[in-house]
Amino acid sequence: MSEQKTKLKQVLLKERLAKISQRKTIAQTPDRASENIPAKLTEKTAERYDTFPLTDIQQAYWIGRNASLELGNIAAHIYAEFLCVNFDLDRFSRAWQTIIDRHEMLRAIILDNGQQQILKQVPPYQIKTIDCSQSDRTNKELELKQLRDRLSHQIHSTNKYPLFEVCAVKLDEDNTQICFSFDLLIADAWSFESILKELSQLYQNPQLDLPLIEISFRDYVLTVESLKQSSSYQNSLNYWQKRLTTLPNGPELPLVKNPDRLKNPRFVRYNSYLKATETQLLKQKATQAGLTLSGLLLAAYAEVLTAWSRKPHFTINLTLFNRLPLHPQIDRLVGDFTSLTLLEIDNSSREEDSFLARAKRIQTQLWEDLEHSAVSGVRVIRELQKSRGNQTVTMPVIFTSTVDVETAVGRENKITPFGELSYGITQTPQVWLDHQVLANEDGLIFNWDVIEEIFADGAIASLVTAHENLLQQLIADERICDRRHL
Repeated sequence: MSEQKTKLKQVLLKERLAKISQRKTIAQTPDRASENIPAKLTEKTAERYDTFPLTDIQQAYWIGRNASLELGNIAAHIYAEFLCVNFDLDRFSRAWQTIIDRHEMLRAIILDNGQQQILKQVPPYQIKTIDCSQSDRTNKELELKQLRDRLSHQIHSTNKYPLFEVCAVKLDEDNTQICFSFDLLIADAWSFESILKELSQLYQNPQLDLPLIEISFRDYVLTVESLKQSSSYQNSLNYWQKRLTTLPNGPELPLVKNPDRLKNPRFVRYNSYLKATETQLLKQKATQAGLTLSGLLLAAYAEVLTAWSRKPHFTINLTLFNRLPLHPQIDRLVGDFTSLTLLEIDNSSREEDSFLARAKRIQTQLWEDLEHSAVSGVRVIRELQKSRGNQTVTMPVIFTSTVDVETAVGRENKITPFGELSYGITQTPQVWLDHQVLANEDGLIFNWDVIEEIFADGAIASLVTAHENLLQQLIADERICDRRHL
C-alpha cells in the first residue's frame, strides 16, 4: 500500500510540474482571441535593424553598471577559458565569424537613450592572439593572470560594437587557451551555451549548414511587450502588489565592509561537486519526499543562508530561463531571455519543524510564484521601491538551477570539440552572492560567484563547506526530515 501511495504521489507531482511548466512557459496567457494577443511571434523583417526597447532584466543590467550605484561599476558578464590541444586558430576564426554573421544579437549595441539596436553590418572580427610559447613559466603565468584580470571583469562600452572579446593565447607548441569575455546584455547563459555548441560544430565541420534563423530577438521582445496588455499580466501584477507589504528584504548576512564603499567590485568563484551516483541518490530522496531535485537544492541553499542570516525570514532572487514558445525557432535565438522571480523564504519555525516541512513550504511558495511569473522580479523590485518611498531595495542573493530543465545550460558539458573548460566566472551588478547549480554527465556542479571582500575571511569557504555537509547528510538520511541538519 505504501508503495502505491508513493507512486501516486510521483504521478501527481509530475502532473503538477507539467501544469506549472506550461504556465511558466506561456506566462499564463489567456484566450488570445478574446484578448487580441498574438498567438505567435510577429515577424517584422523590414524593421529588423530598427531600435527596440530593453527587456526588464536588460534595463536593470544597463542601469546597474552605473558607478554611482551600490555595487555598480561592473557589468553583467560571463567569462570562460578553454584549454585546447592541437588548435587550429584559422579554422576557429572562420567558425567564430560565421557565428557573428548568424546571430544578430552579437552585433547589437545599446544606445544612450536606452534603446537597443542590431547592426546590419560590422567589420570582420579579429581574434586577439598572444604568443607565450617562448616565455618561461613565471612570465607565462604573469601574462595569463594579467589577461584574466582584464577580461574576467571587463566592462564593454554598450554603445559600441562588439560587446564581447575573444582572445587566443598560445601556451606552447601543442596547447592554446581561448578566452571568452561576454556582456550578458546581448546573450544570457543559455545563449552562450548554444553559441559554444554551434561554434564547436562549425569548428569540427567548416562546411556545415546550420538551420536558418528567420526570426529576430527584436520580434520576440516586441511580441512579449504586447502581452503586458493582457488580463493575465494584470492578474500577476495584482498578485505581487498584494505581497509588497509583507515581502522581506534579502538575507542579512554578516558583512565586514559596507558594499557601497566598493568602487571596483571583484567576484571570485568557489566550486563544489556531487558525483553522478550521489546526484541520483539525492534525486531519488527528493522524489520520494514529493520534491523536485531543484526544490530540494533550493531548500538546502536556503538552509545554509538561514544559518548565516541575522533573520530567518528573507527573500532571494531566482533566475528563470523563460523563453515563451512563440515560434518553432525560439530555442535557436541568441539574446537575453533571462527573467527573475523573488522567492520569500520563511524559516522562522526552524527549531520546531523538519527540514522536509521547510522544503515543501518553499517549493509550494515557488510554484505559486511561478504561476505569476509574467511579471518579472525586476518589476516587483520597482514596485517595492515605490511602496517604500523610493528607498533603495536590493535583493543581492541569487539562486540558479537548471537541473530539472532540459536546456543547453542544464546539459552543460565540460569538454567541447575545440577544448576543455578550464575556468569560468560571472558577475552581476548589485549582487553579493550568485549560487548556480549545473548538471553534466559527472553529476552536479555548484558555482558560488561572490564578492568575497565584503565578508569576513573564510566566511564563504565555511558557507560552501556547510552546504557540502548538508547535502551529504541529506543523501545519507533515509527520512530527510531531521529537525536540523546544521
